[in-house]
Amino acid sequence: FDVAMILTGALVASRIRFDDASQRGFYFAFVAFAAAFSLAVFPALGVYESWRGRSKRALVGQVALGWLVVQACAMALMFSLHRIDFVSRLWFAYWMAMTGGALIVSRLLVHAVLARVRHAGMNLRRVAVVGCGSHCHQVVRNIEGSSASGFRAVAAFDVRPVTGTIGSGVPVYDDIVKFAAYVRSHDVSELWLALPLSEERTISRFVAEFRDDLVNV
Repeated sequence: FDVAMILTGALVASRIRFDDASQRGFYFAFVAFAAAFSLAVFPALGVYESWRGRSKRALVGQVALGWLVVQACAMALMFSLHRIDFVSRLWFAYWMAMTGGALIVSRLLVHAVLARVRHAGMNLRRVAVVGCGSHCHQVVRNIEGSSASGFRAVAAFDVRPVTGTIGSGVPVYDDIVKFAAYVRSHDVSELWLALPLSEERTISRFVAEFRDDLVNV
């Protein structure tokens, strides 16, 4: 999809900049280089990592940085081929601005749709929280208060036992065996260790408990 937007942006920019179709042909190499670099640069910069629950401002910055690096690489290659002087600066500015805007806006639209879907209770990632007392409870409440982030707290383990429920019926455990059994039997995909470093033994215990499970810790 990103490559398609890069190619489309270049085509639109050339239609705006040039009246003669024959003038557009030379820029195909430049655009092809940029598209190829995007396939290498964007993954390397983490553009395609999951942004569930993360800042959209950071996403915009990451995409903008990736597009700038792609353009710099393509320009460096064109310079090494001694062809950079033939590139229209106005065309380049049109292409860079339109494509960069399209890359950013398309992602924001997708995340807006996903937020609505998750707010409706779909596309959620089930989370179990391990914490201490009131902080454990606060983490669960924060998850429940951010429904659009795509996470749902389904269980909690309180290192300083307070049995019962947290928030909207989230069960709280103080027995690691029962807690682990719940995590494995209820399709929990992530285990959040909301513990201070002073609880090093507890952290190590949970990491060891789930080291052979398909659960992100």
